[in-house]
Amino acid sequence: MQLSWCRKALRTVRAMALVAVYLFATNVHAAVNIERTRVVINNEQKQNSFRLVNEGEDEVVVQLWTDYGDVTASPSLVKTPVFLQPPIFRLQPGEIRSVRAIVDRSQLAKNHNEQLYWINIYQVPQSLFNDNDSSQDRLQLPLRLRVKLLVRPDGVEKLEKASAEKLLFAISPSANADLSNKKTQYDLLISNPTQWYITFSYLALDGKEVVAPFIAPGEQIAVPDVPLDVSKVSYAIINDNGNSWQYQQVIN
Repeated sequence: MQLSWCRKALRTVRAMALVAVYLFATNVHAAVNIERTRVVINNEQKQNSFRLVNEGEDEVVVQLWTDYGDVTASPSLVKTPVFLQPPIFRLQPGEIRSVRAIVDRSQLAKNHNEQLYWINIYQVPQSLFNDNDSSQDRLQLPLRLRVKLLVRPDGVEKLEKASAEKLLFAISPSANADLSNKKTQYDLLISNPTQWYITFSYLALDGKEVVAPFIAPGEQIAVPDVPLDVSKVSYAIINDNGNSWQYQQVIN
C-alpha cells in the first residue's frame, strides 16, 4: 500500500514539477522549510544531512532532487553526483525530517575547485491528491524552494575567513567605454582567485551600498556604474554556517 502510494505521488509530483518553476519565485509562503541557507559536503565527507520542518497546518508531499542550476530542467532527466535520501515522503504538520545528501566522488568534475549544485525542495499539499478533501475551497499551490549545495573535492579545504581576503577589487572603464568622453562610466571589477564560490551578503563603495553579487572560483565579474574615485570597499560574505564575515579593502 505504501509503495503504491509513493509511485502514484511521484508520478503526480513529476507531472507538476514544471509548474513549480514559476511558483517558487512568487509570494507564496512555504509550509516546509530548511534549517539552513546552504548545505556543504567537505572533502573528507561522503555525505551531510539537513533537516526539513513542516511549519504549515496541513500534511504535504515532499520531493527532493539536485540539479546543476537550470530551474527548468526536469528532475527525471537531471543526474548529478549527489543524491538525496529519501527522495520523496510525506511530512505531517510540525514534523521534522532529516535528509541525507550523499555524494559519489568518482563522478565529480576533475578539477580542484569547489563545485556547486542546487537542492530542490518541492512540496505539494496532500489535499491536492484527495478528490473529496474539504480544504480544496482554499488556495492550494505546490511550491518549490532551492538551496545551494557545495561539494569540496579532494584538495579543497574548508572555507576560512582569510579565504575571502584574497578577493581582488579594481576600478576600470566599462566595456566599450569612450575614454574621450568625460562622462565615461566605470565598473568595479571583482576577481576571485580562490577555490570557493563566494556569496556576498553586503558590498559598499566608500560607504554606499551596491548590489551584492555571487562569484565562482576563478571568475571575474563587473559591478557597473561606480565612481572613478572610490577608495575603499567594505563587504561581507556568507560562510558555511550561513553567518557573515566582514572585510574592508583599500583600492589603490
